[in-house]
Amino acid sequence: MVKRVKKKKGANMNKYPAQWVDGICKALGIAVQGEKREKVKLIVETRQSREIQAILEKLPQRCKEALKLVLEKGGWVKYSELASGFDDEITYGWDEDPPKSTIGIIRLHALLLVGRMGISGRMYKIAVVPLELQEVIEKVIS
Repeated sequence: MVKRVKKKKGANMNKYPAQWVDGICKALGIAVQGEKREKVKLIVETRQSREIQAILEKLPQRCKEALKLVLEKGGWVKYSELASGFDDEITYGWDEDPPKSTIGIIRLHALLLVGRMGISGRMYKIAVVPLELQEVIEKVIS
C-alpha cells in the first residue's frame, strides 16, 4: 500500500539543481534573477494559473501521451515504467540547453516531478504529476 504524504507545494523542486530551476523559469517566462526558493515559488504560482492550459496546448503530442499515462495510473508511476515507454535523456544545463526528450520537456515545464517513494518496503524512483495540476491537465489532454 502506498501512503500519500502531503508536501508543501514546490518542495521537490527546491532539491533540483539551480540550472534546472533556471531552465524551468525560462520555459515558463519567469525572470531568472533571484534566489532559487523564490523562483520555485514563482514556478508554482505560474503553473497554478490559467497559463497552464496554454503551456499544455503547445506541448508535443508525445508529451501529452506521457502525462496521460501517469494520470491513468493515479497521478504517479514508477519512473522505470514511464522511461520504458518514452524517451528520456536528462541533461543538467537546462538553463543553457533545454532537454529535448519527451520526459525532459514535461519536467522542464514543471508538469512532472521526479522523486523517491517507499513502496512495499523498497524505495523506488517515481514520476508524479503534482496533485494541484492533475485535474487541469486531464481536462486539456482528454
